[in-house]
Amino acid sequence: MKKLLLLLALTISLIACVPIHSELVYKIALTDNLENEVIESYKKTLKSIDYIEGKNVEYTIYSVDEIDKIKANLIITKDYYPHSEAPVIAYSHNCFVNTVKSIQEPEGHITGIMNKHHIQKLLDYLLKEKYKKIGIVYDNDYTIQVNTLKIPNNKVSIYKQKINNQNIMKDIDILVLLTSHDISNIITKYKNTPIISHDLKYLDKVSFVYDVNQQELGKQLAVMSDKMLIGEANIKEMPIETIENFKIYKNEKH
Repeated sequence: MKKLLLLLALTISLIACVPIHSELVYKIALTDNLENEVIESYKKTLKSIDYIEGKNVEYTIYSVDEIDKIKANLIITKDYYPHSEAPVIAYSHNCFVNTVKSIQEPEGHITGIMNKHHIQKLLDYLLKEKYKKIGIVYDNDYTIQVNTLKIPNNKVSIYKQKINNQNIMKDIDILVLLTSHDISNIITKYKNTPIISHDLKYLDKVSFVYDVNQQELGKQLAVMSDKMLIGEANIKEMPIETIENFKIYKNEKH
């Protein structure tokens, strides 16, 4: 009887030392062109649904230049569509042009969030702020969005110009700058004019930025990530979502 009890105690002891299941650790790669506010909101949202850093999720920040070589369960990035093996959820200013087969069914390893009505919303904001003469300098990526802008009345003057045009638009109240290229030359030409951009990466160079609400973007990216990681959605069939929450950011140094 004593031997039986001893054997039973030993068995229970051994069982106690072996985990019932080993928890999967998700490796999520974040690229360094994402704003800090987006990353913080993204991590906070995932934490609220039980993705605990150091326990079942691991985050690594990578340079965009390294993205094609990343080995991870998921890549989160902005305005870049890598040829990696890992699935990608991207946030795009340019609406995934020539990147996916369709918005409803991407049919590849990339899906994400786009700000389809961003430029129209930016113009609507300026109209509410009573700007009367608005200049727009843009590159080819924004041609469609600029040419389809809806102007509600004829009391506002809109001047449009491609970025390679060297003429300076005079007597405008504000300049809208829509480009992914270097903006130093434009800043110099319009140094006495308030400039508003569409992308937070330019905040230290312009007067204002009208961009998506970074916290809301982080939350939306996190919810999409959860659906993919738990297998609720197949990334090839995950529709590209839009975001409707925008915010004005002021350069306090201007």
